[in-house]
Amino acid sequence: WRFSLYYFFVFGGFVALALWLPHYYVDVYGLDIVKAGWLGAAYSIPGSLFRILGGKLSDTYGARRVMYWTFAGSSVALFFLAYPATHYVVNGIDGPIEFDIAVGFLPFMVLTFVLGFFMSLGKAAVYKHIPVYYPGRVGAVGGIVGLIGGLGGFILPIAFGYLNDVIGIWTSCFMLLFLISTISLVWMHFAIREMEKNSHPELRRPHDLPELASTRLAPSGEAGLAAKGASYLQRWEPENEAFWNDTGKGIAYRTLIITTLNLTMAFILWFVVSALVVRLPQIGFKLSTGQLFWLAAMPGLAGGSLRLIHMFLTPMYGTRTVVSLSTLSLLIPAVGWFYAVQDINTPYWWLMFLAFLAGLGGGNFSSFMPSTSLFFPKRMQGTALAIQAGIGNFGVSVVQFLTPWVISFALMGSAAFMGGSQTLTKGAVTSQVWLQNATAIYIPFIVVFGITGWLML
Repeated sequence: WRFSLYYFFVFGGFVALALWLPHYYVDVYGLDIVKAGWLGAAYSIPGSLFRILGGKLSDTYGARRVMYWTFAGSSVALFFLAYPATHYVVNGIDGPIEFDIAVGFLPFMVLTFVLGFFMSLGKAAVYKHIPVYYPGRVGAVGGIVGLIGGLGGFILPIAFGYLNDVIGIWTSCFMLLFLISTISLVWMHFAIREMEKNSHPELRRPHDLPELASTRLAPSGEAGLAAKGASYLQRWEPENEAFWNDTGKGIAYRTLIITTLNLTMAFILWFVVSALVVRLPQIGFKLSTGQLFWLAAMPGLAGGSLRLIHMFLTPMYGTRTVVSLSTLSLLIPAVGWFYAVQDINTPYWWLMFLAFLAGLGGGNFSSFMPSTSLFFPKRMQGTALAIQAGIGNFGVSVVQFLTPWVISFALMGSAAFMGGSQTLTKGAVTSQVWLQNATAIYIPFIVVFGITGWLML
């Protein structure tokens, strides 16, 4: 539950801010929606790179130490972000002294960047803990943690809006995150101290959590699973130096590359609905604000919920089957949205169903990550998982940057094969767009990545 709260903050909070910041920039600092959107994207992109750094630091200095850095740094940044613009009147010796305190535009940008940096370090450090504390239940525990983190991205934006309505202060969103961060920091510290005093005095050694690894390591070869057929590894000993250098390293890195590409595609399909929904009314769909909200929110809710299922799949069916078939399942929402956006009479229930299916990409996280961790020695798992999740998160940025460009022209130049254009109206300006391209461009990649996973994992 501690790890779930950590991930609710570092991942759910990160996703929530990526969605919320453009709105905040427009209403608080008066930016136009284009600049606000670019700043929101600029917030999310470095987070992917810093997650890789977080994995490396977790392997080098210990995941627990990185979590202390995460919560301490986040709490400091959030304290300043949460402080509302205030007008002070002080009764001075010679009369009232008045002054204002507020976070300006540039300091706000710096503070959100610092916050995103520490959150990204924490995303890697949380998953570094799991295979050490739960060596025999990586999939189940990782699935629960991923589920609650994913739901954070769904729940927190709603909570931000509710707090704005109730408190009436724009910085209330950061007040909530500050509360979660400080609670996590205090809980982590006292839980660790209690463990040190009562159960595990060897926990005082910080590097790579060796204290639990030495007492609770699963038998060598745990990742091999029971030999069920030719596609299963008959021997797998990543902690054996000779085996790792001769055989294991090549298989592990091949697995990391393939699963990372597939995870990136999963994130793309998970978030592409948000890029489509905002344009549906502009091409003629008759949808209320509430309907648009639920269409945008459904992939997050579905992705978090489907992680409950995914956490059991890898131990049951193995990496190859789960990764390849999960990736190929993304064809369903990709093809479905390809046709749905071309017909403004598509019923709302069908759009909701397709939005739910886009959540298949979010669920994949909880089986892909445990799959990868099984292939690496514990001293390298933090870096490997951070590389996978960090690059996988680039899928969000791919959607943000690629969608406006790819819908602006006809793919393959054939209306009969790829569908015709739609008229997009923004104010008094009209233009032709091909909204179906937003998913069509990924269909060949889904097929190639899925088949590659089946042949090479």
